[in-house]
Amino acid sequence: MSLFSLSASARSASLCSLSASLLLCACQTYEKTPEGGRFHGEARMVPVTPNTFFFYRPQDKDDVLFSYEPGEKSPFRDRFSGNRITPDAMLTTGASVPRSLWMAPGLSPFDYTGAALIHDWLFEAHHRHQIGTWLTQYGKDQSARDKGARLVRDYAEYADLTQDEAADIYAECIRAIMDQNARLKQDLTVLMDRNGNPLSHDRLVELRDSLKPVRKSSFWLWAHRWFTSEDCLIPTARKKWEAQHDDLGLYEALAKRETAVEKGYMSAWLRKKFRRIYEEPARRATADDGRLAGVNASVEASTALLREKEHAGTLRPRIYLEVEDSQSQSILRSRAAAFPGMDVLPDKHFSRMNPGTLTIYYYEAADKAGADEILHALARMMPGGALPPGARVVKLNDGGLFRPKHYDLHISRDVARSLAPTS
Repeated sequence: MSLFSLSASARSASLCSLSASLLLCACQTYEKTPEGGRFHGEARMVPVTPNTFFFYRPQDKDDVLFSYEPGEKSPFRDRFSGNRITPDAMLTTGASVPRSLWMAPGLSPFDYTGAALIHDWLFEAHHRHQIGTWLTQYGKDQSARDKGARLVRDYAEYADLTQDEAADIYAECIRAIMDQNARLKQDLTVLMDRNGNPLSHDRLVELRDSLKPVRKSSFWLWAHRWFTSEDCLIPTARKKWEAQHDDLGLYEALAKRETAVEKGYMSAWLRKKFRRIYEEPARRATADDGRLAGVNASVEASTALLREKEHAGTLRPRIYLEVEDSQSQSILRSRAAAFPGMDVLPDKHFSRMNPGTLTIYYYEAADKAGADEILHALARMMPGGALPPGARVVKLNDGGLFRPKHYDLHISRDVARSLAPTS
């Protein structure tokens, strides 16, 4: 039975029930959206046409590189490289909200600019992977097929992303902005109370009040997510997701319009940026080839040195610490005396691990006894001499590289804390 076959009163009751269900669903959206996501850096945007902006990241300033880091409870926490979503330069039109609703508070296309940028990037990266897949199969020549292979490789982490997953990430971003602005409003209120200049008070009030459209709201969060989801009755987002767009081709076409610069439609700087975007895959390939050649030369030199030291009997066992933070690193280095005859060396980067992690990796079959010895030394330092249940020794085959007396110690924060010396 369809809704339209019911009587007027029954139809009205059904519509009310449907509206109530939607409202209830919307009211729970904020609480159901994972918290803890963070934005890093600042978005740089240049107007191109009305409501269309060019987003870019300065290449020489790491502190302003714009990215989003999903929170600890997010299902996308380990989905992306470095646990961050970092968009490349692109055109953006803001949030996917129908123009007729732009006047409603919280539904402007740029009320949640950072979230909209991340969402637009998910669409663009999705299209770049798609066009790469197409070029690898149907490229007119080997150069085109090579370009497609590079695009498939560079955007592989977006290959299996769905439209609804992009909408979920968008919702996480919006919640992060809502939470951030709630804290900013509190700070501005404190600043207003402490401000001794009455001439700037009204401007501070204006700045604080500008946060009202982006305050915590389950309905606004639900509305933004719904407009970008597969279930939305307005198919704008779905059409954009399914469209076979050659986004890189768009930038190439814009960059080749020299008359646009001459007529003042576009600056020479912007044209240069567009050209850089569509040339980026080839530039990355050249850089990768150079890095690979350098890595190969370095590996050959390192292998020769290791063989020379091993033959001379001067090669000492090396334990490389792969930990979660500087405190864990300090604890383990302070216990270096527990590994006599071995060098304990810190890694340059910290890694995120599951609680209870204690794994020792070795690479040459002859080093199994050394790995066991390290594990026994760690057990003697543990309270009660008990290792974590998952503690293990694992042999790795590192692509045939020669790594004698090389051990990687993966140890989580909680396990490292248990090794701290007791006074």
